[in-house]
Amino acid sequence: MKEIYFYYDVVCPFAYMASTLIESLAIRNNAKLIWKPVLLGGIYQETQAAQGAGGSATDVMSEAKQKISALDLQRQLFRHNVPVKLPLAPSFKKTLYAMRLLAATPNEVICKKLTHAMYKAYWCDDAEVENISTLQEIVQSVQWSIKVDDVISSEETKTALKNNTSEAVERGAFGVPSFWADEKLFFGVDRMFLLENHLKNENAHPTRLMKQPLSLPPQKKRLAFYFDYASPYSYLGSTQIGNVEKSHAVVVEYVPVLLGAIFKGQGLPSEPPGWRMPEAKRNYLFRDLFDWAAYWKIPMKWNSTFPINTLLPLRVTVASGMNPRVIERLFRAVWQDNIDISKSESLTELLVGLGLDGAYLVKKAEESEIKAKLIANTQRALDAGLCGVPSFQVEDGIVIFGQDRLNVVEDLLDGWTDVTSKL
Repeated sequence: MKEIYFYYDVVCPFAYMASTLIESLAIRNNAKLIWKPVLLGGIYQETQAAQGAGGSATDVMSEAKQKISALDLQRQLFRHNVPVKLPLAPSFKKTLYAMRLLAATPNEVICKKLTHAMYKAYWCDDAEVENISTLQEIVQSVQWSIKVDDVISSEETKTALKNNTSEAVERGAFGVPSFWADEKLFFGVDRMFLLENHLKNENAHPTRLMKQPLSLPPQKKRLAFYFDYASPYSYLGSTQIGNVEKSHAVVVEYVPVLLGAIFKGQGLPSEPPGWRMPEAKRNYLFRDLFDWAAYWKIPMKWNSTFPINTLLPLRVTVASGMNPRVIERLFRAVWQDNIDISKSESLTELLVGLGLDGAYLVKKAEESEIKAKLIANTQRALDAGLCGVPSFQVEDGIVIFGQDRLNVVEDLLDGWTDVTSKL
């Protein structure tokens, strides 16, 4: 029988969300679910995360990304119908004692019941799960007859939690929720469908709430697609734009931007974020790119010139009038053909291959008007609150970040009302 190891800490709202979904996923895939409580701070410590053992992943995010991530969390909670007390607490309460208790549970049945009780206490009842009397009430509610003080102070209990945490790190975890199945790690609620794909369930896909447009015939909506060729995730997103156009009443507005300038505008280094990540997270995200490529059945090859100077190709894109054929070819050149598109000779040859006057467009890219347009695009992105690319806006609405949120974009195009737009 297939096995799924679920690594979680009550302190993480995304792990809470996952805890409401993972049991049905296991049943759907005929897999045995193994609950693995860990200490998130311990994972951060062992992986040398920048936020430290006592910090949060949001601590090292830019202000723009913090805002987008907070809205995304509330959006995902709503989309998965997860009960939670709002507004979410600005700072997280400690869960060391709660996680020790979970690590000490004598069997899977009690562990599962206590996990759900702890999450309810923390995220719905706003309970102090480091309070001994509160914990005693919680364990009694799941018919586990113990004295909390004795269990949480036991060296055996402490070792059990530490071992779970170390096991997660050894398997490549850098945060929670993490899942291990058939010798492969998956991270995050939004990767649970990839976990199912890995378990040979090809019918698993990102969650869609709208099965058809609300209005028939639907009115065409404008979709702004912000991108930079330097971003591999922008490449992945770009490969799906055509499918979005075919499936929805939409007019796509291509908005090339300078990703490095966006980072700089947020007070961040202009270098790729992956260079500042813990090795475990960097390694996972690299593999994640190819998991998405495999899911969408598109070729992808890491560009040997990364990080790529895309100033000239972005200007050429503006000079072409945001020609979709140019955009598609340049993305493919970088992330399929391993071409250095920073060189004018390469650009000219690629454009000529499309039947365009490559030399003219490369020369036009140096005009002040073209340069100003790219600068204006980038400023527009900053003003809209972008934290990176790819990003999307439907009718100048709320910014949706990431190719892994195209399911949300499609729902918005079909008339779904985003609850976070009112926050």
